[in-house]
Amino acid sequence: MDKTPQFSLTLDAQMGQPLEQLLNLDAPLFGVVQSPMGVDAIADIGTLQPMSNATLMYLGSIEGSVIPESSSIAWAQPEMGLLASNSAVVTPWDAVQPEDVLTNPGLAVPIPKEIVFIDGGVENYQEILKGVNPWAEVVILGSDRDGISQITEVLSHRDDLSAIHIFSHGNEAALNLGDTKLTQKNLANYSSQIQTWKSALNDTADILLYGCDLASGISGQQFINQLSYLTGADVAASDDLTGASILGGDWLLEYTTGSIETTAIQSSYSGVLFDLTIADIYTAWQSGTLDPNNWNPATLKLDDNSFVSGQLTIGVNNSQTLEIKGASLGAFVGTGASTATTADDRGLSFSGVNVQLTLSANGNYDYEFAGQASLTNVADLALSADRFIATGKKDGATVAKTTVELNDFDLALGSVGRLTGNTLAYSVQNGSLEILTDNAAAYFGKGFDTPLTDEDDAGLQISNLNFNLSVPTGAGYSYAITQGTAAISDVAGLSLSAANVVASGDADNVNIALTNFDLGLGDTARLSGTTLNFIAADNAGTKTTKFTTTGATAFVGQGASTSTLSDDIGLEVSNSSLNLLLNEGHTYRYDLNAQSLAMRGLPGAVISAQTVAIAGASGDPTQATLGNFTLQLANDLRLSGDELGFLTDGDKTTLAGNNLSGFVGNGFGSASPIGLGISNASLGMLLKETSGGTGGYAVRLDGRAALLGVPDVKVTGSVAVALNRMGEAIDEVIPLGATTKSLVFTQEEANLTQIKGLLDIDLAGFAALQGSFSIEQTADALLIGATDASAFVGAAGSGVQISNANLGLLVETDRANAFALVGNGDAAIVGIQGLTGGGSVSLAVNRTGLVVNQVIETPGGTVEVKFEDDSEVTEVSGLMDLSVENYAILKGAVKVNKKATKVGNVTETQLLVGVTDATAFVGTGAGTKDASGFELRDGRLGLVIETKTEPGQATQEGFALVGSGLAGLVGIDELSLTGGAKIAINRMGKPVDVTIDTLSGSVAVKFDQAADVTRVTGSGMLNLMGVVQASGDFGIDKTETTTNGVTKSKLLLGMKNSDVFVGGAAGTPSQSGIQIRDGELGLVVFSEKTATTVSESKYAFQASGSAGLVGVQDLTLEGDLAVRINRTGILVDETVEVGLDGDSVRINFGAGQENQTRVKGQLI
Repeated sequence: MDKTPQFSLTLDAQMGQPLEQLLNLDAPLFGVVQSPMGVDAIADIGTLQPMSNATLMYLGSIEGSVIPESSSIAWAQPEMGLLASNSAVVTPWDAVQPEDVLTNPGLAVPIPKEIVFIDGGVENYQEILKGVNPWAEVVILGSDRDGISQITEVLSHRDDLSAIHIFSHGNEAALNLGDTKLTQKNLANYSSQIQTWKSALNDTADILLYGCDLASGISGQQFINQLSYLTGADVAASDDLTGASILGGDWLLEYTTGSIETTAIQSSYSGVLFDLTIADIYTAWQSGTLDPNNWNPATLKLDDNSFVSGQLTIGVNNSQTLEIKGASLGAFVGTGASTATTADDRGLSFSGVNVQLTLSANGNYDYEFAGQASLTNVADLALSADRFIATGKKDGATVAKTTVELNDFDLALGSVGRLTGNTLAYSVQNGSLEILTDNAAAYFGKGFDTPLTDEDDAGLQISNLNFNLSVPTGAGYSYAITQGTAAISDVAGLSLSAANVVASGDADNVNIALTNFDLGLGDTARLSGTTLNFIAADNAGTKTTKFTTTGATAFVGQGASTSTLSDDIGLEVSNSSLNLLLNEGHTYRYDLNAQSLAMRGLPGAVISAQTVAIAGASGDPTQATLGNFTLQLANDLRLSGDELGFLTDGDKTTLAGNNLSGFVGNGFGSASPIGLGISNASLGMLLKETSGGTGGYAVRLDGRAALLGVPDVKVTGSVAVALNRMGEAIDEVIPLGATTKSLVFTQEEANLTQIKGLLDIDLAGFAALQGSFSIEQTADALLIGATDASAFVGAAGSGVQISNANLGLLVETDRANAFALVGNGDAAIVGIQGLTGGGSVSLAVNRTGLVVNQVIETPGGTVEVKFEDDSEVTEVSGLMDLSVENYAILKGAVKVNKKATKVGNVTETQLLVGVTDATAFVGTGAGTKDASGFELRDGRLGLVIETKTEPGQATQEGFALVGSGLAGLVGIDELSLTGGAKIAINRMGKPVDVTIDTLSGSVAVKFDQAADVTRVTGSGMLNLMGVVQASGDFGIDKTETTTNGVTKSKLLLGMKNSDVFVGGAAGTPSQSGIQIRDGELGLVVFSEKTATTVSESKYAFQASGSAGLVGVQDLTLEGDLAVRINRTGILVDETVEVGLDGDSVRINFGAGQENQTRVKGQLI
């Protein structure tokens, strides 16, 4: 592989000589070389001056002109020509451009077998070139790159080299190369690169290292041996000073490995390849060889971390004291000072320095220098001061390294803060830059980088602090603050106090711990705790300034802006975490989270929540969201729910929520609460200081009601709770999600406890109540009252409907399922085909097992819930009128019970109605003066009303009635009836056997057959005009039809197996007439009426049987006899059933018998 340099500049002695040939790419190229690795041309040295005939390579970038026109150049090869890559003849020299490639076409010279590497950090390295083999290739190592890598790059394009020469500053086992120092410690890191050098060397190649003390000591020799092993070459190095003899140096390479065939370069270089130290000056002073010309311009190494550079002069110089001085020098204090390159320098770089070094004959010294300084190669750290003073000394065995004191300093800490103060100490300790100060001030946060204005400030100000900053080897720095006094800067509404300040940070972050802190957040919140963390951070340009804490105690509400607790009304939060962000424009916002809280300043109020999320911002009310909360307001109300909203502006505080649960009663939170439950509720609540200086509240709660802990009383409907404990009128609007809730109380409602609801109440499955109820809580009961309510006893719409009712319900909250109810109102029978009626009734239920005497307030008055014994009561009682299929009218004192059974999906509900002191009427005009028909008096009735329901099926209803009493006829002139009667009606469609309790005893309602029955039977005496008397078993039937507004009624009375008397003084001892035995009797009564008129009743009567004379002395009569009377004026043909065996009596009057009165028979 041809490793000839690809670009070269050959300088010809005959400048301006025309060249006629283009670039000959096959020609060897020498001169100033641009390497194929991308290095451009000559750099950093300005104008190139010709040194010798040697091939010179510089790895860097071009600056200035390549060669001055006025240069006087003499070369050993006068035949060399100059040709530019643009094919133009270059004349004069100033026509050469930085990108031109210059060569001498056709020149044939040997390819160099030796290569010389000179570190660019060696002062006046051009002098070394004078001793270099003219045919050797020279490479100047750039000081801004890794020197080992540069050598490796060049050697990768070379082969068959016989020698490598390397010139650089060195010390024991260390050699400066570019911006790197190759040492025994890091040699292993470069071993893979150095091993590649073998391919550029021939079998007998030598490596000669020119650097002071490189092979001194055991570690130096081991270092040389390792290089020899890695390269496979013989290596030579110096174990003492290398350089000018006047400085104590030489060009001998005392330590070698193997046989060195290459001649060492003997240079006229006037320096030595080492840094000037105080010890060197002391040695020259003591040996009498002190001459500043030997080192000026000098770089004086004060210690491993500092040096001054420039022209040094001698002041006092005697046997005891030597003064070295300098003015307008440069200086450096930091890391990297011991290397030749400035690329690794990190620290204070000085300019305009005045220095004085004083040495004593005993070897002690001290020095001081002052000037302006700035930090070098310390990213994100800017330091300025009115004055920089550096000092150092040696006193016996004690060496005090260079320290710098800065007065009236300003230190910008990356992108997060700034430190200012009177005095700052700077030093280098163990390879790190250290900055210390106390009693300083710092600001961290927004606007720190604009110290001349506070308009954009929002951060933390710390005064009287102790500060320590460290810049370790490598990138970055860190700092710490160990004490101080903190305050929030320029953010209205925020206040802060803390017992101590501890901080740590770097260029992009600071974390400040404020211990035993108190933090005020506007007028609405205050926190205190053990540690509050302040964080200022810059994450890729996104700046954050915030406070955080955990485990803190907080208060949110009214009174937070004062230090006293007596005016606090709000939430006390414990074990909380805070995230407070400071924004530009002097604003803030925060989030506060906790899992524990309590109510402060509100007597009787107890609150808890599983989660607490609080948020606030500059100028805005503070909001809180309480998750899975419970709230108890004395004994008035308990609330719970998934979420409760809290809002405070410092003057008033509100609570609001939707979908909440409420409770009024006992046992809240237990497994068996007893009381009024409220669900799906919306809450509006105001917390505020009362005129008496204590905390008060006002509440509006609306939701759905239920009764808990009383299985036999089921409550549904809406309920509203109103509480006012403010002692004054209230008119507020409470925010409630996207809506609002009005909170209005008049002055008359200044101290109010009110619960109202539109409720449906199922009372033990017996009665269903509806209405507007008021609810009062006592220590052990709920008192529920209603006016104009309704009640229903029955099922599926069939039963007793009570309206305009006043109800009082007592629910005991200290015992399960204990309650009592009293109500009264207007009753009606509804939903039963063929059965109607109504009246005035009372509803009474007692499930307390106790005597009850409780007055319950209702909106319309009071209801007395009173039971004189502890018996269980479930009934409806009162006075009712009933109409049975327009057949019979019943009146009396009723008592209603209810029984329900369920078999499978079929529910059968029976109302058991007992009637005492009853009247029953079968006829027309009932209840009027024109009534006519059969009447049952002083009766006792039993009525069964049954409803059968089954899902998916039509509701079935029916009734059965049985009653008995005294019988009579009303409204029928010349006809009367006395005796006892029984009425029986069955519309159940099945046999019936039920016993019903009445107020005066029980009634058996029994039907053996399923057939419909409508029957009045009895045993009595019928008296017709005082002429006819009939006694026996009878039956009564009635029909009624209405056509065109005219209602026609027909009453049928039949008797069989009866005794009939026709004659005078009937029913007396002196009666005389015809006696009919085992007779049959039939009576029909016709009447009609319109809406305005009632006609006279008309009848037809017939009787027949075995006859005999009674009361006629000396006269007997036997035979069959019939009595027929027709007062209807019409033909009559009617049949009436008699008895229970299906017998009947026919009443028949044919033509010519429309107005008949006749007795006929066959006498014997």
